[in-house]
Amino acid sequence: MEWVTVQDEYGRDPAIRDPGTTILLFPLTTISKRIERAEKVDVRQLFKDACQTVNRLRAQLPPNNSH
Repeated sequence: MEWVTVQDEYGRDPAIRDPGTTILLFPLTTISKRIERAEKVDVRQLFKDACQTVNRLRAQLPPNNSH
């Protein structure tokens, strides 16, 4: 995984990219949205959930796009 900057029509955001795939994670956005909704932020659980999501997405990629 590597940190990258993603730019779109709304601005620039830091993201984590899974090299060799199209998988992008936006951890700061994930945390800030929970804070905006006054939800508890459990960073360890968010990390665990993100790992599970990446593994699930990797398994869905065509063979030439996965690790």
